[in-house]
Amino acid sequence: MTPIDRTPDIPALPNHGGQANVPGLRRLWLIEARHVLAVVDPRTVPGILDVGWHLPSQGLNLTEDAIIYDWRFRSRQGSYEEKTTITVQGIVYGQSIKLVVPKDAPETTLACYRMGRRKWLAIYHDSNGLVRLVGTPNQPLRFDQQLTIGANERVLTFTGESKLPSLYITEADVLYLSALLGFESDFSLL
Repeated sequence: MTPIDRTPDIPALPNHGGQANVPGLRRLWLIEARHVLAVVDPRTVPGILDVGWHLPSQGLNLTEDAIIYDWRFRSRQGSYEEKTTITVQGIVYGQSIKLVVPKDAPETTLACYRMGRRKWLAIYHDSNGLVRLVGTPNQPLRFDQQLTIGANERVLTFTGESKLPSLYITEADVLYLSALLGFESDFSLL
């Protein structure tokens, strides 16, 4: 059975007047879906939706041997898009993370080859300081890439469809995830 948010009120949108909106992503962590035991649906935790759409505290459960890939990239070379579509199965969130890797290299080709066969969940930190989880173990992201020699760049894309929008991670849970994930670099494309 799919949990349903039965709260009647639609909250007021926050007033962001005078605040800068900085586009793009700062950092990205990738986790293979096979290493994710569970992502807790916020609709199943009483009261959590009263404060926004957040991943419940300690709501990401990983296997002991999970490897976290820490991707660092240049400013404004990463982006995230989420599009809502209504289907016969209900609301579906199309999610897409794109990274532009300047200049082709043999190591990049090897990384793309190895990532292509795997399913992913992603945690991103955007340029406005927000941290979000994208994907679930049952609805992971898939990897695709395109090399354009004319521009001498490779565009890496992680896409998927989910019954959940990406989940915000609060500052307190970022500390929990830092300890859990280690946030250590396994490789970087810079």
